[in-house]
Amino acid sequence: MDDHPFGSDELRTVAAAYPTGVVLLTLGTVAGGYGTTIGSFVTVSLSPPLVSLCLQLGCRTLALMPPRTPFGISVLTADHADLARRFARRDWPRSLDGLPLWPGRRPGVHTLASAAAGFECRVVQHVTAGDHVLVLASVGSAWRGTGTPLLHLDGQLAPACSARSHQVA
Repeated sequence: MDDHPFGSDELRTVAAAYPTGVVLLTLGTVAGGYGTTIGSFVTVSLSPPLVSLCLQLGCRTLALMPPRTPFGISVLTADHADLARRFARRDWPRSLDGLPLWPGRRPGVHTLASAAAGFECRVVQHVTAGDHVLVLASVGSAWRGTGTPLLHLDGQLAPACSARSHQVA
């Protein structure tokens, strides 16, 4: 193993071997709604129910999510690959107009009706971590659907069922 400095390009290449789920973050607190694709969403704690996601320092989404902001997380399904790509593009409008959304129990929270799962959240805290900000959020409600979740692996989107078919005993 070399002792050369480890850089962001190398980390990106190695990290691409780790599959992640793909979610749509939705904000109903913006006129017309606002959505963006997130690949860094994880459960942090079961008691109290907490989740986290990472956003690039200085991005528009982060500016729209100060502490106490309500938001929705929709776990995208294999059928949502085009939707994931659409909301990942920086040059694409972020409006939720035309999407089949379920209103949440909290005002300003919507989730995608056809998602594999949905979380109703509220921002608790921002933690700066290098060139990103970890957004810690409480979960007020959640539900689970029946769709096959979408995964991101090696720069590609794939249904989780393809990962299930290669289970190791």
